[in-house]
Amino acid sequence: MYESQAPPSFRPGEEREVAPSSAALTDLAPAWIGAMHQAALAADDKKVRALIGALEADRRTLADALERWTHDFRFDRIVALTEAARQDWTPD
Repeated sequence: MYESQAPPSFRPGEEREVAPSSAALTDLAPAWIGAMHQAALAADDKKVRALIGALEADRRTLADALERWTHDFRFDRIVALTEAARQDWTPD
């Protein structure tokens, strides 16, 4: 009668999204982080995708998350990530 249902954001058999932390950006150039931040603030999907394309091949997990967020118009998540990364390297 009362069937347990998974939340709409998670379907059985799918993996849950693991969002990258600001640590994933620690060794990226501050200029790249700043450019990504500005592009996300402007919701400029072409610029965001160009910046994603500039990532090295070993950044596939980060690139995939950024691409997924861009596709889903979740620029707010990119802004939050880049903001956190910028705070990590800004002196207190």
